[in-house]
Amino acid sequence: MHAPKKPRRRVSLCCLITSLSMLSACSTMQYTVDDGRPIDEKLLTNIRTYGKGAQAIRPAIVRSAKLNAPVCEEGWELPFDFATSDELPELERVAWVRALNVDERLTVIAASPASTLAIGNKIVDIEGFRSNSGKRMTEVIKERRDGGRPFQVTLVEGKKLRVEPVRTCRGLVLIAPPLKPAAQDYHWSYSLHPLDVFRQDLTSDEALWLVLWTQGLSEEGGARMKAYQYGAVPAQFLAGVASLLMGVGPLAKAIQAGSTVAASQAGVTVVTGVVTSQAIGLAKQQTATLMEASSKNRAKLKGVAWVGGTVFDKADKWAFDHMTQLGADPLAGMTLHQKLIESGRAENAFVLDAERLPMLQAVAEEAKLGTRMTRLLSGEESPAAQKQTQQKADDMIGHLTTEAMPQASDKPAEVAAEVTGEVAAEVTDEGLTLPVLTMESQIKLKPVQANE
Repeated sequence: MHAPKKPRRRVSLCCLITSLSMLSACSTMQYTVDDGRPIDEKLLTNIRTYGKGAQAIRPAIVRSAKLNAPVCEEGWELPFDFATSDELPELERVAWVRALNVDERLTVIAASPASTLAIGNKIVDIEGFRSNSGKRMTEVIKERRDGGRPFQVTLVEGKKLRVEPVRTCRGLVLIAPPLKPAAQDYHWSYSLHPLDVFRQDLTSDEALWLVLWTQGLSEEGGARMKAYQYGAVPAQFLAGVASLLMGVGPLAKAIQAGSTVAASQAGVTVVTGVVTSQAIGLAKQQTATLMEASSKNRAKLKGVAWVGGTVFDKADKWAFDHMTQLGADPLAGMTLHQKLIESGRAENAFVLDAERLPMLQAVAEEAKLGTRMTRLLSGEESPAAQKQTQQKADDMIGHLTTEAMPQASDKPAEVAAEVTGEVAAEVTDEGLTLPVLTMESQIKLKPVQANE
């Protein structure tokens, strides 16, 4: 007699075959490649700007962690940023590959110096979890991030790396997606900033200001935004805020009229001459127009973002105070403001309007930085001014090299003294100092929208 067959073995063999089939399917997964097709340059530029912004912001996020809660509500971030083209239309997937080498897998597009991962790394495993869905992988890595505990990832080449989430203040910094570059949103858990903010190069302190400002908005405005979200804001308060933001309240009228006395009576002193002395080479009226555009941008926000707009000034002060704590330049927000003014980009949170500017001026005055802020506002320390200063220095050196030095053939010591005197005289006339000609000239200078 033959022994009965054991169906359990057949089931095990079936499972083995199924598993092998799944592994085979995973190994043959085809990812998008750049096939050279024509792609809109504007889209490619926007994707690259997105990557540029992420690369500026990520080190600043890690830097902000040195604040150490409990000065704020706790949040968690990763020391790197990533993107995936999963579920995008084919043309857009090709664009992401061409612009940032991003395909359907989680691809690192930015990393802080402390990160174990580097730009270009592709994550295929998160603590044993694998999926061909970039969307699902994104969800899992965010869960690990928010858990605040170290976890392990595996790269496409098989390398295993430890990732340690960074404890920060609440308020994620998100960048507008390339297909919606003007998008912006403000919430107690995040701020979504338009791509225009990142089109110019940001210094490390300007990037830190942006991060701290976003966290400050969450910290200073979180309760107010939540109250609005859950219907606990008095109608009288909302009406008053609406009047201010729409420019019909007494304070708004005083600011628009530029009257120091009237504004003081309304509760805020407008700094005389701030608007009219800005930006080298930029028309005064254009500067005023851009600041007005910034105010209108704030007024047209909707829902929770609109309520967030009522505490932009508090976020300014929060960022200023905490920049100082981190040993950074507390006026980096002003240099960012100036860059945006000079580039004509006003529809964002970082061009200060005629209400916020005097308030920040008062904060700077209290910190004994009022004079420097005035210099920044007058354009004396703006990027354009620094470029002109550098050009003058270069022209001066060129002039001395081509005209003064040949005269030194007979009496080198005397001519050397004459040249030194000429440099000192010219530098004095320009209001500079000798170091400006040497070292000092080199020194100076896919986001997710939460439901409301």
